[in-house]
Amino acid sequence: MKVKNRKTWKNSIKHEKAQPVQFIKTGEVAELSMIINDARLNGFPVKTVGSGHSFNDIACSNGYMVDISEMNKLLELPSFVRSTNKKLVQVEAGITIRHLNNELDKLDLSVINLGGIDHQTIAGAIATATHGSGINLQAIHGMVRSMLLVAGDGKVYRIEPADGISDPAVYNEPGVVLVQNDDDFNAVLVSLGCMGIICSYILEVAEMYWLKENKTMCKWSDIKPKLLDKSLLSEARHVMVLVNPYETKGDHNCLVTRINITSDKPQNWLEKARSLAARKWSEMRIIYWYARLKFWLFSRSTPKLIDRSIRSLRDDSYINKAHFVLYQGSEFVKERAFDAEFAFDINTDYVSVVEKIFETTKHFKEKGKIYMTSPVGMRFVKASDAFLAPEYKRDICYVDTPFLQGTVGADELLEACQDLMFAAGGFPHWGKKNNRLSAYPGAIAKTFPKLEVWKVIQKKYDPFGLFANNYTARFLLT
Repeated sequence: MKVKNRKTWKNSIKHEKAQPVQFIKTGEVAELSMIINDARLNGFPVKTVGSGHSFNDIACSNGYMVDISEMNKLLELPSFVRSTNKKLVQVEAGITIRHLNNELDKLDLSVINLGGIDHQTIAGAIATATHGSGINLQAIHGMVRSMLLVAGDGKVYRIEPADGISDPAVYNEPGVVLVQNDDDFNAVLVSLGCMGIICSYILEVAEMYWLKENKTMCKWSDIKPKLLDKSLLSEARHVMVLVNPYETKGDHNCLVTRINITSDKPQNWLEKARSLAARKWSEMRIIYWYARLKFWLFSRSTPKLIDRSIRSLRDDSYINKAHFVLYQGSEFVKERAFDAEFAFDINTDYVSVVEKIFETTKHFKEKGKIYMTSPVGMRFVKASDAFLAPEYKRDICYVDTPFLQGTVGADELLEACQDLMFAAGGFPHWGKKNNRLSAYPGAIAKTFPKLEVWKVIQKKYDPFGLFANNYTARFLLT
């Protein structure tokens, strides 16, 4: 265990920072219980941090900040897990998704779904309901079958659904209490770090499979009817849409990504190596600084620059192992950008919300010379049973409004986009910019019908309020 006093911690985009009493790095479950008990005796809150990818202050704490990045290994599957034909792996909570993918690759296994980047810790991605895209695929937390939690009283719990994978008759995990209850599982699954410290997960994964990706340009007027009748969503296993918020010749240019499972293989080693080249290229700092310089020098050309950027992504066919295809690249750029992303019930008129964003960006361009510096994104996610997942009991379209850091007026335009999305009944991603949520106090209760059950279970696992912080208190979650 390594301890630093008053270390300054910043999130990935350096918009949020904290100076905790103690910044603690540990890789041992037993030490987590000691840390929690020590914090309680000394009257300090506790917060776990990973890669700091969230764009808000969800991870900030001035008490004890616990870095679990050293808890990053695949573990043996416990002997008490029931025999099944499902592919299960046990992973420590601090493992990054990239590291997890590499380890699964060695076992000829793969994740079922993936977000756009892979440097987040698995715990951070799950706790904030991070998602990929595919209307028949749940967000990343949909792979979880069991969790090991060190709670606010220092006790350790294994939490599973009522029909959990652990056999109570042979359960023999020393010092750990087995809880098999649907409400507890669905409350702890997406809990924003409020229940305690997650140590490990047992995930259901898949045998390694290959994906074929196709990215095509189209017009908003052509894609809009397919969104309204939902036919676009059934055209592929994964569907994503990027649309330029600015008109070109009376319409908006779009890039539609369709990804399907395939039995084909790359035709040559150059095609297979492309993912590595794309990853290395996307991590080069010059890409970000070049893009930022262009938008700064030629701000009036922003609509054309966005068009060029999405056109550059066109691709007739790319085939590779699943995690290489699902990874979207541009990681260095994304780490220097920020966004608000809102969930809309797939059965509502979310298409009109996107068009209102078009109107808003046009207004800001004409009146204030303020520009959105990225295309609007649309991704689709299957309903979830997790109480605090924005897709709780409903299929979702996520509408994303990103900006490069340094964009003049970005905060002003982003707040306007948040307000119009709140007005249309959307709810923000927990890990993205959601600073307008405080202005809509009824939105949380309206979106999450199991909120009061979640709060009762939160107090059960955190009886002393150790895992509250400004973020959770601001929204009256703790």
